[in-house]
Amino acid sequence: MSEISKQVARVGANSLSIGRGVAGLWLAHELRTTQPKDRDWVMASKVASLVITDTIDGKMGRYANPSRLGSWLDQMSDKAFVLPPMITLANKGEIADYHWQVKLGRDIGVTALRSVVHLNGGSTAAETLGKMKATAEMTGLVVASSPLAIEYPELSNKVFESATILNLASGAQYMQAFGSFTLAALREQNQEQASLKLAKQLNAA
Repeated sequence: MSEISKQVARVGANSLSIGRGVAGLWLAHELRTTQPKDRDWVMASKVASLVITDTIDGKMGRYANPSRLGSWLDQMSDKAFVLPPMITLANKGEIADYHWQVKLGRDIGVTALRSVVHLNGGSTAAETLGKMKATAEMTGLVVASSPLAIEYPELSNKVFESATILNLASGAQYMQAFGSFTLAALREQNQEQASLKLAKQLNAA
């Protein structure tokens, strides 16, 4: 029974991740077709509900034991949920262009580093800064979808400024972690080569 419940939780977590990613297109459309004065708390509550699914699918995934597929879906869905609306807001002049550009560059770089680490048998759990930047990005989307967008026109941009700073900081943190992983792998490789060399010398003696 426990195994069945874990399978159900895993499917549920993956479904929430996929749904959140697809919802990014819906949100981009809503932001594109509305002006700040037309946005209300109903729209903001819908966006907030989607944001909450990020926490729910994470808890469900941990209950079901994290899988590589689940982790990948969670990471990709967060990007798909946040990036299209950010581009839409930038195109409408509500936030600066560099916010989504920094995010895109950081996400591509981190995804590439993660792939290299995974291919070499390592793992890369989300760092605290990475979680903080995701929270800031999603908070920015909730603000942009609410009446706060008209009451405080610069608020969305300010929130995304903090997200951009966190994007840069978390990207640097991943680079440092990747460097440590690479050095550790090189040391292990050198130790293996030294051991093989010693073994050959002993056999030849």
